[in-house]
Amino acid sequence: MEDRELYICEGYNIVQVFDDYEYLIWTDKFNNAGDFELMVPVTSNAAPYLVLGNYLKFNHSTHWMIIETIETAIEDNRLMFKVVGRSLESILERRVVYTNTSYENTISNIVRTLLNNHIISPSDSERKIPSFSYEETEGLTDKLYYTGNIAGNNLLDIIRFVTSFNNYGFSIKFVRATYIFSISKFEERPIVFAPDFGTLNNSSYIVTRNDRYNVVYVGGAENWVNRGYMKVKATGAFGNEATGLTRREKHVTSDITKAALSNNTTSYNNALTARGKQELDKTAGLAAFDGEIPQDLPYIYGVDYNLGDVVTVSDGLGHKAKAKITEMTVSINNEGFTRYPSFELFDDTADVSEASE
Repeated sequence: MEDRELYICEGYNIVQVFDDYEYLIWTDKFNNAGDFELMVPVTSNAAPYLVLGNYLKFNHSTHWMIIETIETAIEDNRLMFKVVGRSLESILERRVVYTNTSYENTISNIVRTLLNNHIISPSDSERKIPSFSYEETEGLTDKLYYTGNIAGNNLLDIIRFVTSFNNYGFSIKFVRATYIFSISKFEERPIVFAPDFGTLNNSSYIVTRNDRYNVVYVGGAENWVNRGYMKVKATGAFGNEATGLTRREKHVTSDITKAALSNNTTSYNNALTARGKQELDKTAGLAAFDGEIPQDLPYIYGVDYNLGDVVTVSDGLGHKAKAKITEMTVSINNEGFTRYPSFELFDDTADVSEASE
């Protein structure tokens, strides 16, 4: 059977190693906090160390999990501890952004500024998280133009929003008792997950258009006579349908004015476009794959492919596409070890133009 050992840590120090749990479901997520669920007999030697705030490590993941909830449960007439929590990325949720900010910079610089202002060196020293650092990733030159109301949102949601514009992701590693935040870029991998290749079992495919739009018209905050407009259209298969009966339009109003950007037309249009892309992210057509990875898969997770990477996926029924790996779930119980990836169809661009009558 695959290695099922779990490590309980107090901070960076391992205090217990165990494998006598009933089951474990461990999910790594791209551009988000992962989560886990663990069922442990109350008689386990690990039980005294299952304490709120302690960390879990696992040989099948590079992420660390935080114990957030512990409850008693009955499983097969045995008293158990049910333990759940999320990965280190969730600590960003502990800070709120309480002022509005205009973004017109590289995504890397925007994220660094957010972390500096709210975690690394905030003006209120009580908000600082010790031993937290930002690790630069080379090649992150893409710019983001956005002016909107972000006050009141937690830092996790805002950073997820910022990095999602260019299909970036992020992670927090824990190295020598230091939290290291870094942004990750996707890579296209020459890997095929498909039943015909023996690299994906029990695959499923879902596609929906309910409450989805492929064209967004974005207006500024000026009055109806003076406001500017940008048209932002989805690309890929759903964007190609943006004509005739299959065109689905939506209107949104940004909370910025051209005057607020020193009447700079380029900055104004860029800000409206960013607002449109944000809306498309919420309303674009959804298509997703998932399945089960066979034990003899020749590709190694974390070596040959990672979260956020783009691969080719097929369900064996004619649905084949480039897709981004969004989640990786490991499930271990007394019957064995299973790894489940989740994929979303990949589209890294949007078609933008000034709106016309």
